[in-house]
Amino acid sequence: GQEERVWTRRDGLPFDQTRALLEATNGDIWVGTAGGATRIRNGELVETLNQASGLPESYVLSLFESRDGRLWIGTVAGFAVLDAKGLTRYRKQEGFPGEDVFDFYQDAMGTIWIASDRGLVRFRDGAFRAFGESEGFPDNIVFRVLDDGAGSFWLTSNRGLFQVRQEDLERLPESGGRLSVRRYGKLDGMSSSQCNGGSQ
Repeated sequence: GQEERVWTRRDGLPFDQTRALLEATNGDIWVGTAGGATRIRNGELVETLNQASGLPESYVLSLFESRDGRLWIGTVAGFAVLDAKGLTRYRKQEGFPGEDVFDFYQDAMGTIWIASDRGLVRFRDGAFRAFGESEGFPDNIVFRVLDDGAGSFWLTSNRGLFQVRQEDLERLPESGGRLSVRRYGKLDGMSSSQCNGGSQ
């Protein structure tokens, strides 16, 4: 069997409590903690990205690799994207409508969808569009976005699990409008309407 390996603050992690984990396609392991995103390569901690290195905040909530190999790092004050040129930040100053970034998803067209404290945020061609309570969601906080492969996104929140069709999101006018949202909670047999977690 494989030997178990443990990394802690003694080994160079900023914090022992891990909020997010990602195995990149190149084999690197990224670990997100309240002190940044740490890269482990071939079993060695090689770097930690934090606010001093260009993240919006050091507290990392989510990690994601898009199909082009870029690393997306969600924090409590927006997110950053790491590519060969370095880090690019997206905070309120850069037009991102939320702060806490809990999850990322990339659809077949390449659009990035972000689960955040401002609902589900679409990021396409450098522009953001948020969908939340004013568009028909049961809550403005979305923790996870999953694609069922049949045209719908399933989103988790403090007010249950809900389903929305991607084509409805795309059709909604920029000036507003309401979405048809299907919500599942305690009344539908769930043991709790809380669909959240402290880590990705």
